Amino acid sequence: MSTPDTSNAVHGVIPNLAFLLHHNDNVAAAYLCTANAIQIFKTPHEGAHFCGYRNIQMILAAEKLESNYANARMPTISEVQLGIEEAWKAGFNSHGMTQTGGIRGTRKHIGTSEVIKS
Repeated sequence: MSTPDTSNAVHGVIPNLAFLLHHNDNVAAAYLCTANAIQIFKTPHEGAHFCGYRNIQMILAAEKLESNYANARMPTISEVQLGIEEAWKAGFNSHGMTQTGGIRGTRKHIGTSEVIKS
């Protein structure tokens, strides 16, 4: 969980999706994000509760493409967990810490409220 793994990143998903939508007569309109978006999926050994962390990584990957963070490296799951706990301690969605008892070094589920974009 501590070393960044890029083997689970898929590039080109949005252009492929756009092509399929364009050629589907049942689709009247579709709105897609940047063509550079990256899909990051769970690795086989992660189990069932890492999708929230991977969603955070996809948001951060999009930020890298669209901002001044182009040279920033992708945080590991452990680093994401640390960031979430630091946000809880700072008062952002602090009931998450109470509900989970903490997430660092665990495989505990997180929800969408753990992602705050400012």
